Amino acid sequence: MKYIKLFESEYWDKIIRLRDLGLAGEFANTLFNWIERKRKDPKDQHDSLDLTDANLKELPPEISKINSFIILKRTAIERLPAKMELGGSLWIQDCPELSELPEELIVGQDLVISRCPKLTKLPKRLSVGQDFTVMDVPIVTLPEEASLAGKFSLIDTYVDSDRFEEWVHANHVLGHAFHMGENGPVEGPRSVEK
Repeated sequence: MKYIKLFESEYWDKIIRLRDLGLAGEFANTLFNWIERKRKDPKDQHDSLDLTDANLKELPPEISKINSFIILKRTAIERLPAKMELGGSLWIQDCPELSELPEELIVGQDLVISRCPKLTKLPKRLSVGQDFTVMDVPIVTLPEEASLAGKFSLIDTYVDSDRFEEWVHANHVLGHAFHMGENGPVEGPRSVEK
């Protein structure tokens, strides 16, 4: 029961009860084990978390500030922890239930978001240390305050090229900016395998 104070949500309270009964599932156990390793060596940047095909609705708040890489691919994730800060990269792909990102999202390296059909806006304050790619996502707005150090690629969204160019100049995007397609997602989401 040592995780109860760390995972303060009704969802994680239920997962902890299932875990204590041995019924939490492999992805919950993977996450618990990964957090235990991160506690022992919080500066380890190479201990990545791959939640491909994970049947988890949310991530615990304890991983809102870590140095690692996270891969969320074909998951049931609905939301990420508030004020999330990663030292590594964040890859989000084919997450059909993800409808919003944290208002203050800091990614030390690359941020890649593709085929998330409920995601219509990017967070207000976004910081990406390297490249940022959004592809086949129905976003209609761009961040109000952004710090992007690398390339910014926006492909097949609802943001038109004029608005994109205005935003790039207004936010002093330092890297190369690329825009293609303003009629929304072309490839569409992939189903989450269960």
